[in-house]
Amino acid sequence: MMGTAPTPETSGDARLRILAEVSHSLAAITTDYQSVLNTIASICARLVGDGCLVTLLDAERQQLMGAANAHHDMDLEAVYREYVAGMGGVPLDGPSISAMVTRTGEPAFVPEIDPAALVARSEPALRPLLTRLDIRSFV
Repeated sequence: MMGTAPTPETSGDARLRILAEVSHSLAAITTDYQSVLNTIASICARLVGDGCLVTLLDAERQQLMGAANAHHDMDLEAVYREYVAGMGGVPLDGPSISAMVTRTGEPAFVPEIDPAALVARSEPALRPLLTRLDIRSFV
């Protein structure tokens, strides 16, 4: 997930309202797995204020697969969804933060990221998208 630092809206009563909304949404769509993932991504994106990517472990292939994403900017959401669909899996033994979190079971929170530095150290194919996403933090 990408976003800014927590705000008063993301604590206390607001968190309880969001959890209630997630619970209600999931109860309404439990028969449609992809809709559940899309709802989770959408609600989490609203919670952090920017975007969310849900990845799932493909244990057989030992890869993380993009399963759903959401972003407050619908154009960016569509571009990101297209990128994720075309990239295939991320190796579980690779250096990505997602792979590390999956391997260790420990969460990762980076409250401040220099967007230009992130773009510079990323794969060339991903740089235009990362520039547009302007990621400043992630969890």
